[in-house]
Amino acid sequence: EGENLQHLRDVFEVEDRDVASESGDNAEEDSLLEFDEESVSSDIAHMTDPNTWSWEMSVEDRWSACQMLMEQLQALMKKADTRVKSAAIIARKDLQRAKVLAKARLYENRSVIGGTMVGCITRLESIRATRPFAIVVEEASEVLEPLLFSCLSESTLKLEMIGDHRQLQPSVMSRFDFEIRNKINISMFQRLIESPSGHEIPSTVLSVQRRMRKNICDLTRNFYADVTEIEDHDICSSQVIGQRGDNVHPTVLQSSSTGGREVPGVGPHVFLWTHDGKQERANVGISRINSEEATKACALAAYLVDCGVPRSSIAILTPYKGQLMLMRNLLLKTSAFASKRLLSKDPSESNVCRLSTVDRFQGDEADIVICSLVVDEKSKTGFIKLVNRMIVLLSRARLGLYILGNVGYFESQTGAMPRHWENTFHIVQSVVRFHFAAPYIVI
Repeated sequence: EGENLQHLRDVFEVEDRDVASESGDNAEEDSLLEFDEESVSSDIAHMTDPNTWSWEMSVEDRWSACQMLMEQLQALMKKADTRVKSAAIIARKDLQRAKVLAKARLYENRSVIGGTMVGCITRLESIRATRPFAIVVEEASEVLEPLLFSCLSESTLKLEMIGDHRQLQPSVMSRFDFEIRNKINISMFQRLIESPSGHEIPSTVLSVQRRMRKNICDLTRNFYADVTEIEDHDICSSQVIGQRGDNVHPTVLQSSSTGGREVPGVGPHVFLWTHDGKQERANVGISRINSEEATKACALAAYLVDCGVPRSSIAILTPYKGQLMLMRNLLLKTSAFASKRLLSKDPSESNVCRLSTVDRFQGDEADIVICSLVVDEKSKTGFIKLVNRMIVLLSRARLGLYILGNVGYFESQTGAMPRHWENTFHIVQSVVRFHFAAPYIVI
């Protein structure tokens, strides 16, 4: 599950009492404190004086007196309860105001205040009290427009957004259909970048990438052709496995003929491992799994480790949470994988493979990425077919990208496969054909 899917959940967990009171609070407090003592005294005056009660009163009079007493006591209790609650509300608001002022003092005289979008919203009044003149939003293409608007204030003079609208868009609690129908998955960043002629805003496009080797970048390069011509930095042709991470055991790779530049044990840099495994519904929730593919992905990671690749240089990605949970169980509980310590429950252990959904991994990267697509030839879900998600998936690897998928999905004659996946498949075919006789390998 991606982080962008947690934005609204985190915001909705913020209770009203955590938000500092705005204008109109005083009027509300005054109304809550109103206690009509004269009305109560008038009602009591109409009640029979208990000192005059006697057994000579008729049964009806006695029942009437008791009922009147109960009604008056109930009315007094309700009004007393209202007054106590109103006093508690006022005290709580006073406490919140004090907290806002105390937190605001922490931010005073700070040149830069950094935090997550949700963190900013939950501390909104404290941050506004410092009157920041500029707001910089990173990964702005993933932020829901209402959330971004809520961070602005009357002191905001400059708004800078950094992001890639060709990658993941904002999401609303996994409500895929709701997003598409209401176009709420369009960020402010995307609206401004795609503004019509005559309404353009100043913007700058980064044209040099420093992550992927050339043939991996070629998978996504054309998606930005209308924006810029992406160039490869010199580091892309010289980086080696473990150079940017915790290379715990570098000796095997450094002693190889390529010095860690090539992935040991696998010829091509981009490879499509096809099979005929079937997509199934996960045991919990509505997610999807592919048991055969999960086993193959874990086995490939184990094989690369045996070839000398550091565990921390490998990331295993999948679009589905159900598949992620299945692979996690395989890595932790299957003896063949558990003995290689590919994954650990110990958070302090750094030399392990990274296991994540595609959405969660946006903004991150790894030397080698293994991706389990899960889908088969009968898949009709639009989740994996989104071009934004595919761009994220294909742009995470620095040196080696290995995709696992059912061959039926790529060879479907029904036209179900999107054009962008079809183009990617043709590129992968040409890469693999250079190394092997067949356009892909079915195992």
